[in-house]
Amino acid sequence: MNIFLTLKQLNKNIKEKFNTEKIKSIKKGLVNIKKYEKNEFFKEGINTLYICSKKPNSSELLATFIATQLRKLKRHNFFLKFLKSTLAILESQNIKIKIKGRFNGAPRAKHKIINVGNGVPALTMNSSIDYSEKTAYTSNGTFGVKVWIYEN
Repeated sequence: MNIFLTLKQLNKNIKEKFNTEKIKSIKKGLVNIKKYEKNEFFKEGINTLYICSKKPNSSELLATFIATQLRKLKRHNFFLKFLKSTLAILESQNIKIKIKGRFNGAPRAKHKIINVGNGVPALTMNSSIDYSEKTAYTSNGTFGVKVWIYEN
């Protein structure tokens, strides 16, 4: 029995040129997320979210990243604010994220929906929507993470 394994670097072919207006808007946005810089999820989060905003079929990567961070962290709302503001800065594709569970150890489960861009067209049959869902098991219960990415 022969097994072949091929490894591919995800961010190898991502190149983008920025004009001066785009650079100014990114700098303004980076000032807003400066308060998250000392957290362990910051560098990995920026890299993962950039890859997810530029590469097609990356909902699985984004859902796995969010589920992993929710499993590790105790301050879930803090992480979700970082997620929303970073995706807004990157001006990514149309992304919808729905997370359901007991945020910050609350007694009852709630759901949070994060929409970035113009939204995801759910009723259009011929739209290209990449969907993924993951479950994060924590000491307070489980989180369900669903991610829709509309690639137009």
